[in-house]
Amino acid sequence: MKGENFLQWWSQLFSTLGYSRVHTSDHCRQISPGGLKREDEASLQEEKTKSSYGERHVLVFLLFLGFAEIYAMRVNLSVAIVAMVLKRSNTGSELSPKDASEDTCPEPLLQEKKSASSLSIGDFDWDEKTQGMILGCFFYGYMLTNYIGGRLAERFGGRVVYGLGVTLTGILTVISPFAAKYSTGAFMIIRVLEGMTEGVTFPAMNVMVSFWIPPQERARSLARICGGCQFGTVVTLSVSGWLSQSTWGWPAVFYVSGALGVVWGWFWFRYVHDSPDQHPTISPAEKLFIKQGIGDHRHNKTLDVPWHSILTSTPFLIVIVTHIGNNWGFYCLLTELPTYLKNIQHYDMKQ
Repeated sequence: MKGENFLQWWSQLFSTLGYSRVHTSDHCRQISPGGLKREDEASLQEEKTKSSYGERHVLVFLLFLGFAEIYAMRVNLSVAIVAMVLKRSNTGSELSPKDASEDTCPEPLLQEKKSASSLSIGDFDWDEKTQGMILGCFFYGYMLTNYIGGRLAERFGGRVVYGLGVTLTGILTVISPFAAKYSTGAFMIIRVLEGMTEGVTFPAMNVMVSFWIPPQERARSLARICGGCQFGTVVTLSVSGWLSQSTWGWPAVFYVSGALGVVWGWFWFRYVHDSPDQHPTISPAEKLFIKQGIGDHRHNKTLDVPWHSILTSTPFLIVIVTHIGNNWGFYCLLTELPTYLKNIQHYDMKQ
């Protein structure tokens, strides 16, 4: 299937779900009591053309897939590390509740031993402290570039910053198994670099949206874009356990998620541009619709940012506190839950 047909098929699916409908009342002329004038009819027909499928919908769809990939490459290690680490098991054929420690649940009775070896699948003898450091390395890098991603996107364009953020993360993810086998330190460095490349994506996305999505479409578009985060998380957590237990082993988790990120990069740089003015195939009607909604981004002077007013704003500080609280719980669960289910609840990897 050609790239154009692929994107058109998915975009039509989004349109079927009511995605591409646009409220056009703000842009239509006011109808007089006597009925529609000729120019009003022409304007109404033009608005119907503008509300159909367009290049801004391609952007939103690729941003959705981009965030799905970002979160896939973010959470893949949470599941893969369970299969990467060596685990010693008891040599008896049965485990009773007495064998469980105070911090773990009793293991189920084992009807037969599948292997005479006392070692389960895994290549690395990492203790819990080392595992925690490895899982946290990503977020150290993520924190470094999250603050400058918006400025980079304003300087070099959101297309380049967001596209490279996802694509480079994909490349780093593909080489992660080789780095892990080389040394623990090399693997940690790769994870920090992945965090740095992903850190620019959310700020760059906001810059892209500011150029492409009119205000009346922005809430719905952002909801669908950020829906990719949950989509990528659910799919990755579901599939990674199966990949870890497959013939290819735990490296397949990194190969698959990383390769998809690189493939996504081709579509992104092929179909996305920084602004409607730079897009070679956008229709004049859609370009006019976007410009009327957003206005001109070019300003004659640079406005000073009121940092003092922002940092002393009570609503702003409340948003920060609630966001920190939400992310604290979310990422603790996202990072540690697979290890907890395996080591404490004794779930099978595929479960």
